[in-house]
Amino acid sequence: MAKPSSIRYQTSEVAQQAGVCRRTLLRWLKAGKFPEPGRDRNNWRSFTQEEAREIVRHAEKYTPAPTAADTGEEKTGPGGCRREAEK
Repeated sequence: MAKPSSIRYQTSEVAQQAGVCRRTLLRWLKAGKFPEPGRDRNNWRSFTQEEAREIVRHAEKYTPAPTAADTGEEKTGPGGCRREAEK
C-alpha cells in the first residue's frame, strides 16, 4: 500500500497554484465549495496535495481566462489579486 504524501500547502501557496487571489480561495472555503482543510500546529490551514489539486482544477474550470486588459503587471499582484492603481 502506498504511503500518502506528507506534502502540505499553505493557503497562499494553493491560491498561487490556482491562479486566484488568496481572498478568493478563502471565500470559496467559506461558501462551502470545498471542505475546510486540516490545520497545522499554528492553526493555519494546511492543504494536502489532493486538496490543492482539486482547487486548481476548480479554478481552471470556473475562473475566466485573463483578457488583454487584465494582463498588465501593474494591475495585478501576487496570485492574480487586484491591487489599487498607483496614483
